[in-house]
Amino acid sequence: MKRLSALAITISLLTSPIAALASTEAAHSQLLKDAQGTLNAIQVNKGQHSFCYVTEDEDKVRGINAAKTVRLASTMKLMTSLWALWKLGPDHRYKTVISYSKANSEIHISGSRDPFFDRDRLYLLLSDLKRLGITRVQKLTADRNFFLNMNLSEFEYATGKTRKIYYQSEMHTEMVRTDESLIADLKNAFDTEVRSARYGAMRAKQGGSVNLVADLEGFQVDQIGLSQTNNVKSRADVIQYVALSRPLQNDIKIMNLLSSNPYADELFHSLGGRKGFKTFLETRFEMGSHANGIFSGSGVELEATGRVDTTMNCAAFVSLVKALDVVMRSNLKASLDDVAMIAGVDSGTWSHPSQAFVVKTGTLTGAGNRAKNLAGYANTKGEGRVYFGIFIQTENLGQAANGIREIAADISRNFGGTNKIVRAPFKFDTLDKTMALSKFNSVSMRKP
Repeated sequence: MKRLSALAITISLLTSPIAALASTEAAHSQLLKDAQGTLNAIQVNKGQHSFCYVTEDEDKVRGINAAKTVRLASTMKLMTSLWALWKLGPDHRYKTVISYSKANSEIHISGSRDPFFDRDRLYLLLSDLKRLGITRVQKLTADRNFFLNMNLSEFEYATGKTRKIYYQSEMHTEMVRTDESLIADLKNAFDTEVRSARYGAMRAKQGGSVNLVADLEGFQVDQIGLSQTNNVKSRADVIQYVALSRPLQNDIKIMNLLSSNPYADELFHSLGGRKGFKTFLETRFEMGSHANGIFSGSGVELEATGRVDTTMNCAAFVSLVKALDVVMRSNLKASLDDVAMIAGVDSGTWSHPSQAFVVKTGTLTGAGNRAKNLAGYANTKGEGRVYFGIFIQTENLGQAANGIREIAADISRNFGGTNKIVRAPFKFDTLDKTMALSKFNSVSMRKP
């Protein structure tokens, strides 16, 4: 009986809050020890890396070089994504207004700085116009708020540089596209013959989710230009239609799975750019100073007066990712799962067999500035969601990738393993009937 009593006391101690706390602290210590060993093994120079994390039920950030400023690269897209969802909501749909005059054979497109107007949506628009009997337009104009992301190619900006953003001052960044660039996009969209095979493949993959005409042959535009004034709107016979985007969370998911820099940069700047992001962090979290190193929504380095990288320290980054995810889950009925890659489930830039990591990768490849990053959360058994960031600056990106995978394994092992996130793989190409042209009225233009 004495043996049983002693055993009972031992079990009681192990299950007490004090014992659980000791066990948890031991797990934290071991994780940091394992992660440091991994970083040492891949020969990352002192100070050129950062690993930090915060658990679902605590605010304390633990880590290695957690206060070190790091190059975010494409992990910045998580910040852009969560800011957009916070500001606009997951179900927000951008609205593009089409004004048509039959008598003058004119169309004017009024955009809403929708960053996600891609080839499939263009084909849907052309299909709807053809169904309405509009196949020949003498003059088509669009304003500067209408953007076409036809091939996910990088924009050309007023600086004359590609893949870079023109920033005007310390606290204001604005994307400035040349008129020539915008007109070239319009001509590519409306003034060239649509490839039957490409449209046919797009039509087939929709599976009846939208009503598409059999083909787009014969659509013709004689003259294309830019106009900030909608002159068609004043025509006596004008008819106005509105085309809606996908729900915002779907477009953001596409942006992150493809790691599309143009999508992220235009989204960031349409939300308010550097100044707006700093105000957002300050008013919501009193963390405005952490926006000082943010120069783009994509994390891509800038080249204007020398190289400028988007940076933040690891502790601030993971704290913000957690805070925004928590607010979305409680207030918006959405979460990071809806906009980021579920590794091993979604097609993307990283995979993991556990299907328990929701992450964004980041890579910089320029000589002397190479970096490999991974950030998001791990769905652990012991600590729930563990929000983390792994930032490794090294010339050997292969070693860095291996190190990231090892640290992911360290997180899982030290927190009791992981729980699989049960989700269907994201479908990239889905359009829906709400996106089809509809008559412009106060209801169709009402915010969702």
